[in-house]
Order: sequence, then structure tokens, then C-alpha cells
Amino acid sequence: MRQLQNRSREIAAIDALLHRARVHAGGALVLRGDAGVGLTALLNYAVAAAPDMLVLRVAGVEAEANLAYGALHRLLAPEVWWRHRLRLPLPQRLELERAFGLETPVASGQPPGETNPLLVGLGALTLLARAAYDRPVLCAIDDAEQLDEPSASALALVARRLGGESIAMLFTRREPSEAREFFSDLDELLVSGLADAEARALIDDVFGHRLDASMREWILAETGGNPRAILELPSVLPVPETSVFAEPLPLAKRMEQHVLHGYTALSPGARDIILLAAMLYDGSATLFWSASELLGAGCDAYREAEEAGLLMVGTRVTLRGSLLRSAVYGAAAPDDRRRIHRVLGDAADAAGDDIQAAWHRAAASPGPDEDLAAALVAATIEAKRRGDTTTVATLLERASAFTPAPAVRAVRLLEAGNAWLDAGSPGRAAALLAETTPLSLTGLDRARAAKLRAQVAQPQIEGAGRAVLLLRAAQDIAVLDERLGRESLLEALEAAIYFGRFGSGGSVRQAAHAALEFAAEETNAAPDLLLRGLALLFTSGHAAAVPTLRLAIKGLRRGADPRWLTLGGLAALELWDDAGLELLVAAGAELTGAPRFSPLSVSLAYLTGLDDTAAGRFGKAAERFAEMRILSEAVLDPTIADVADAGLLMVWAWRDGAEEDARESIERCAHDAMAGGHGRRYSLTRYALAVRENGLGRYEEALIAAQGTVDDKGLYLATFALPELVEAAVRCGEREIATRALAELAARTLPSGTNWAMGMLARSCALLAAGEEAEAFYREAIERLVECRAVPQLARAHLLYGEWLRRHRRRRDAREHLRHAEGMFVAMSAGGFAARTQGELLATGEHTLSRESRLAEALTAQEARIAGLVAAGSSNPETAAQLFLSPRTVEYHLHKIYRKLGVSSRVELARTLIESERPVEELRDP
Repeated sequence: MRQLQNRSREIAAIDALLHRARVHAGGALVLRGDAGVGLTALLNYAVAAAPDMLVLRVAGVEAEANLAYGALHRLLAPEVWWRHRLRLPLPQRLELERAFGLETPVASGQPPGETNPLLVGLGALTLLARAAYDRPVLCAIDDAEQLDEPSASALALVARRLGGESIAMLFTRREPSEAREFFSDLDELLVSGLADAEARALIDDVFGHRLDASMREWILAETGGNPRAILELPSVLPVPETSVFAEPLPLAKRMEQHVLHGYTALSPGARDIILLAAMLYDGSATLFWSASELLGAGCDAYREAEEAGLLMVGTRVTLRGSLLRSAVYGAAAPDDRRRIHRVLGDAADAAGDDIQAAWHRAAASPGPDEDLAAALVAATIEAKRRGDTTTVATLLERASAFTPAPAVRAVRLLEAGNAWLDAGSPGRAAALLAETTPLSLTGLDRARAAKLRAQVAQPQIEGAGRAVLLLRAAQDIAVLDERLGRESLLEALEAAIYFGRFGSGGSVRQAAHAALEFAAEETNAAPDLLLRGLALLFTSGHAAAVPTLRLAIKGLRRGADPRWLTLGGLAALELWDDAGLELLVAAGAELTGAPRFSPLSVSLAYLTGLDDTAAGRFGKAAERFAEMRILSEAVLDPTIADVADAGLLMVWAWRDGAEEDARESIERCAHDAMAGGHGRRYSLTRYALAVRENGLGRYEEALIAAQGTVDDKGLYLATFALPELVEAAVRCGEREIATRALAELAARTLPSGTNWAMGMLARSCALLAAGEEAEAFYREAIERLVECRAVPQLARAHLLYGEWLRRHRRRRDAREHLRHAEGMFVAMSAGGFAARTQGELLATGEHTLSRESRLAEALTAQEARIAGLVAAGSSNPETAAQLFLSPRTVEYHLHKIYRKLGVSSRVELARTLIESERPVEELRDP
């Protein structure tokens, strides 16, 4: 084919992709270029070059762009879904059934819930991996820019996880496209038009005779060597003449004319049939035949369209390329479009498809209609159940357009704007917000609009400005609606907390004072208690705030609004309440009974990571934050990745303190935080640096970092930095600074009274005390900390006590505590503190332990998780289900684990794990 000439680079890349799939090293490739440059021809080449492979093929369809998971269903259903669905892990199968509309809440016994995009994508990966056990799989996805967003997200997620699989994925993506970019991080080849010589030869072949040189060059210039445009020209211009080109037309128009040339020659009945097919959102043959019957189209009309090569109906309805669909719909008269929409609406209603029924009936209406608008709003219930936030937003926006009453329309515009914000499209939300400007808004709606304006303006406004805008809007809302106002004030206070030092004029204190003005004094609602408790904390101190915050944390544990779990967890850390934090994590886990993606899953991963960090489970903490990165990838939300990176800072500070690149990572995060105006994240980098430098004995650097964290007054970070500041100041001879920090620490820990709080206070007091008083404080610190879950702080208490004993020439006693500290630090892989402890042991004349955490060094976090589960007796499929991987990927990693550890069986692996590691909890008691 001419379209494949001069395509050696693309063909070589496709051949390499197919080879990788055949040797269990699958991958993905995106071919990107203008419509008509030969992308489909290259896809056809790949299919033809894979006779030994199972080929699954699907094309994006513009009319299906708002139908969640429609493309994924068309790709999987014919071949692999019905054959392998029963082999899927149950959570993945249930999510795919929800996504495909095969499950009802009544039948499943589960309440309606949003579909989990992560589990849908991983379920698709598992299905493909199952199919690949028999023979390699090629997924050929044409017109990827027209895929519905949930399908595109799922397929992109699969494409990123093909290592070790016998799966190749080849995408084509036409330009230009306004679709969201899901495949930007995949390998990509830009496919351009044919070279001039090849294009000239193709022009001559197409017209069957040699054209005038000037005309040939004109066609070449106008088409840019686009093969599709050249091939389509004869149907529109059978015999090109100079007069035809007197008024040049855009390329897209000529291509559209070619597509419509065969269409316009058909009878009206056949054109109606093709228009009907073009307006189907899911390609459903059932809906097509039902609508055809209602339309009154006969068999002759269908046969005419089929014989013209424009339409084919099998299990799905397909047209000759996506261009035909777009051209037919664009060329249809408005009355014809409305007539077909009306028929499709009736057919969808009869089939029980509320979403399509509402959409088509609205499209059939010539103007606003409240009944239609209400039906569109009602249809969002099903879209929310399926987790399709884009469809929810689209339906609400459409409902606002069909709402005749200006006041109601304003409300629906605001609802649609908020929905687009949830769907990750702040630009669209801002556009809808602008539409409310000329409308009459109530005072409450104006305040809600101001709040939305602050939220959509976040990328353009510095942290201080965002917090101020949210606070003003929240105050206005609170005046008109106290309940909604308190919720908005808590959001504003949370924003001020996260922006931290960049909230100009003390935005946290401003938000706290405003919250106290409207906070309910007599309430049992956990969010209201949290609002009041935090407001008291920032205005009156710990003594006033602790009782209310304890009630708030207790209320959140009982299943209150999960949106506030993270903020509640930070409050628990502020109180040194490790038990409260653990129970919040457990409460969040209970709320995730039905697997689904939601903000709760992000909060739970973050809270669990914080809990693991506090307990010294640094490897597990790193895994939790890595899970957050996977969630960020699944929903294309980089802010989740930013939060995950912030959590990893503490893991780096403790676990990789001795590595220089750990400091570089911390400083890089600090720079990013400064640039983005995220004050809390910047404070976290200073605290992490203080921990790291204290661990390495670099007390001057630790003093500067800890002082900066305390000065920022961030929630829990300033409190946690006070013991670091006391230790660094004492070691630097800055007793005055240490004394002030100790007084502040006492003011924060005494009202709390937890073992963690009192242990940290006693340890810090010991640093400033002398003689028997110092020893009593050290012993109290160890006794207190051994009763809580703060294992790293217990290890540091042993270290400090051991250092004190050595300096008082009690080497035998010192060795006992230093050995225990070293064992704990080594078990936690806390490199910096382990090195400091070993230095102290050497000073006592002791030979330090040579045992290291072998698995932590040899295995990646993912491999360590797989090794642990397999050693515990899980099969490969069971391990894959728990880690959201395919069984083949688990098998691939398991072979690498065996090779790294020098074992050859699961029994040897389990023995190696037992011999190489002791649980941190076993090392808590001296």
C-alpha cells in the first residue's frame, strides 16, 4: 500500500512491539498524527503481522464520548470477558460488571456506589493477562482521542503495567484533539504525511493519469502529503480542473465532502438509517434495531446502506470510519437530528437506559423544558453509581441549558461547575461559573459562587489569596446557612493550614477566629467539633482545644463524613494520640466495604502511611505512599502525587538519612513547595531535614531546620519539631533556645497526657537536666514510650540515654541501651540513627552489629510486598488480587526475587525472610 511506503521507522517500531509481547515483555505504543496520514493503515499492518496473536480491536467513536466504559466493553466483551470473567478476583469482576452495566444493586446485595477506576483498569489487565496465557494478545485501539474518558483512563492504566506480560497495545491518536491526554507518558511516534516523492506518485496513481505539474503541486501543498485526503479526492473531484480550485477549500472540508458523497446518493430511508447509527452512543445493536422499528425504516433501507459499504450491524453497529459518523451528523438538518434523537430517546426509555433516554430527549427539544432538565438531573444518579464523573458533569451542564427559570438555572450551573471541578476540569467549571454572572442569584448562591470561584482559581492565585477567597466565601455562606457555612469554614481553615507560612497575615488565625464566630458550641457532629477544636487550638492553645479535639476524633472514628479523616488524623498527631490515629485508620478501612475509588481511599492511604511512619514501619509507609501514586495515575490527579511525595519525605528522613540523595530529595521538594505556595509541605521538608540532621549528628543544621518548622506553627509539625529543636539546641550549647522550646513543648504535651506526649516531654527534659534528675527523666521516657506505638521515638530514647550513660563513664549500662537502640534502628532501616548509635557503641569499646536489613537493600518495595505475601502462603492469583496486579506480573517479579535472594522455592523464600528480619514490635522492650 502507498500509505505504508516510506514508513520503515513506524513498521520497525510495530515489529519490535509485537516481538516484545511474544517474549513476555509486553508494552504499548502510540502512533500520533493528523487524520488521514495512514494511522489506520499502520494499525492494519500490525494486525496482519500478528497471525499468531489474539487480536482485540476497537475504535473510538465521537458519539460515545460521554458513555462511560463503552469502548472498554466493546474491546473486551466479544472475546475475553465472557470467557475469562469467572477467573477474575471478585473485587475486579464486580467493578467490571458495574462498569459494563451488568450488575444491579438489588442483585448484588450491595448499595449503589461509584465505580472504582483503578479496579476496573486492573480487572481489564487481569482479563488480558488470562487471555495471554493461551497466546500473545494485540490490542489495536484506533481513534484513541475519541474514546470515552473512563475507557481511556482504564486502557492507559493497563498500558503502563505490561512488563512481564505477553500483551502489546497499539494506539492511534488523531490531531488536533481537545480530549484530555491519557497517553502522554507512553512511548509515542509522530506520523506525518508522505514524503513529497511518494505523495506525488500517489496522486498520479489515484487520478489514473498524469496531472498538470502546477495542479499536482497544488494538491501536494493543500494535502500536505496526507494519504487519506489524496485517496478521497477522486470521489469529490473525478476530473480535476483548474476552475475547481479557484476557491481553495480547507482539507477537512474536502475530506468531509468525500465522506458525504456516497451518503448523499442514498435514498432518504437509507440516510436515516445511517444517521441513526451515527447518533448511537454505545453502538448497541439492540437499541439500533429498536429505534429502526420506531423510525419505520424498512429492510430495503438498511440493505441499501449496507451494500453501499457505509454500515455494518453485527453484535455492534459500525460505520465506515469515524469521519463518516462526524460528517453525517454535522451535515444533517436540525429537524432531522431532532427527529432521530426523539426516536432514540423513546427506544432507550423502553430499554431502561435512563441516561441515554434523558440525553436524546433533551437533544430532540427545540428549547428549554423543565421536565427534560429534571430528567437529566435524575439521570446523574445512575452516572454517579457507575463512577462516571464526566457524565455527571455533562448531564448537569445540559440540564442547566434546558432549565427555563433563571433562578433554578443559576443553581444548576453552580452544581454543574462543582461537578466539573470533581471531574478534574476546573476550566469548564470556570466557564459555567461565568454564565451565572448575568443571572439573578440569591445571597447564598452568590456566596457559593464565590467559593467555587476561589476553588477554580487555585492554579492562578498564590496560597494566601486562595485561603482568603475561601474564607470570605465561607463567612458569607455562614451568615445565610449556618450548617453549610460551618462546612465551608472547615474547608477554608483546612486550606489555610495547608498553605501554612504562605498564608499572609496569619491566614490560619484569621480562619480560626472566623470559625469561632460561627462554630456551634452545643453539638455532637464530628465536623463541627473538629472545626471548633482546631479554631480553639490556633486561638487559645492546647489546654482549651484538647477536650473538643478528642471528642472530634472520637466522632470521626464512629463513621462521620470521611472527607475529614485526614484532618482528624493530623489533629490526632497534634495531640500525640497514636491510639486515636490507629482507630481513625481502622474506621476508614471499615468505610471501604465496597471497593470503589473515592477521596476516602486517598485519605485512608495517607493516614495509614502516617500511622506506619509513626510506628517505625517505614517500608510499609513507603508502600502506602506508592499506592497513592497509583491512585494519582488512575485519576490523573497530580495533587495526590504531591501529597504522596510529602509523605515520603519522612520515610527518606528516617530510613535514608545516611544517603546524600535523601537531602537532595528533601531540598527539591522544598523548592517545589515554595514555587507552588504550599506552606505546609515546605514546613514538612524543614521538619524532615531536622530529623535527618539530628540522626547524622549535624546539630547546627538540625537547629536551623527545626527552628524554622516551629516558627511556621503548622498543625502537628511545629509540635513534632519541638523535641528536635531541644535536642539540637542542647548539642549546640544553645540552652536558652532549648529551654524556651521545652516550655512550649510542656504547654502542648501536658494537656494531652498520652504516653507518647509524656514520653517525648520526659526525654526532652532529660536533655536539660543533670545528675539523678536527668536519669529519672530518661527512665520515665522509656517507660512511657514503650507503652505506645511510637517505636522510632523509643529507639531514640534508648540512644540518648545510652549517650548520657557513656558520658558519665557507665559504659556497661550504656552498651545495653545502645545495643537495643541499634537493633531497633537496623530493623527499621533507619540508616542515619543506626550509624550514630554504632559510633557511640564504638566509643564504649563495643564491636557494632554487622547485621543489616538484607531484604530492604535487595528488593524493591513492590518485590518485598510480593515476597511477604508468597512466603505467608498466598498463591500467585491471591497475591495479584491483593496488590492490584496480574498473576503473570507476580510470577515475573517472583522469579526476580528468587534470583536476588538466591532461593529456588517458596519454602526457601519463607526461611530467608524469617532469618533476615525480625518484626519491629519485637524490639520494643529493653
